[in-house]
Amino acid sequence: MNKKLAGIFVMCALLLTGCQGAKKSSKEITPPDTGWGKMVDEVLADWNLDRDQVEIFSETDSAAAIAVDTEATVFGEKTARVMFQFINFDQSGTAGKPVLCEMDITYPDDADMDTVKKEMEKAYGNSKDSITRYELFQSLGDDQLPEYTYKKADQLAVWSGQSLKEVIPSDKSAEYETAWEAYQPGLTADNWESYTEQASTATAVCASGAEAFPMFEKNGVSLEAYPGLVYEQVKK
Repeated sequence: MNKKLAGIFVMCALLLTGCQGAKKSSKEITPPDTGWGKMVDEVLADWNLDRDQVEIFSETDSAAAIAVDTEATVFGEKTARVMFQFINFDQSGTAGKPVLCEMDITYPDDADMDTVKKEMEKAYGNSKDSITRYELFQSLGDDQLPEYTYKKADQLAVWSGQSLKEVIPSDKSAEYETAWEAYQPGLTADNWESYTEQASTATAVCASGAEAFPMFEKNGVSLEAYPGLVYEQVKK
């Protein structure tokens, strides 16, 4: 089993659990041809796909993961595979459906990733120096955030939306922290401030070389909006 599929199954098994507009200096990170927070059938409709055209790895009331082997053109280049991941953010277990929180695009080895990067820059602005993502399963101590920082490099471009600190009302920070602990492993009152400073409502990655990004063997784009969707759920 490759690393990507392993990650999907871990997420689907461990999560039973809905991005905010960007500030002037940072464009909103949105998935191509669909939108964050959409359910499986809504995403398939946006992509003009039927269920018999996709591979469903998992679909339950809590999470879903599907893949499309396609030559669709995304960010100016033909793709090899597109994967969508969905999570139900309603923790009561009585309502809600899994909604889109991550989209991962694999490109052929001979894809022109310079074109992909330029198209992403048109959509999301200039690449940032670095981004931080947080895993959704705990591999460290209970009070340690499983975080990974990815830095801009020759074969890696990264983008981010607003930081959580920018969107969470300062007078409700403690209230948000208490609710957020149910969604982010390792989160505590002690690391809440650093988490909100580093975590973004959504992030994007463009990898264009072997092992440039752990998820891809070579060429790929990863877009993720889990923190932004948690924010939308907690502020309800």
